[in-house]
Amino acid sequence: MNINGKSILVTGGTGSFGKHFIKTILERWPQVKRLIVFSRDEQKGLFEQNNWASPHWEDLQ
Repeated sequence: MNINGKSILVTGGTGSFGKHFIKTILERWPQVKRLIVFSRDEQKGLFEQNNWASPHWEDLQ
């Protein structure tokens, strides 16, 4: 399976599975077009956004 160039939607992205799944996507398919992460908990979402801030994934918003 190759998801480079595809858009991916992850629901529950701040849970334990979601965090691992997002990390796996970013490591295995660095050319993924867009990774959209939904979370019900706004505070966790802001924490995770800062947590993923890295020069390695500089295009993440």
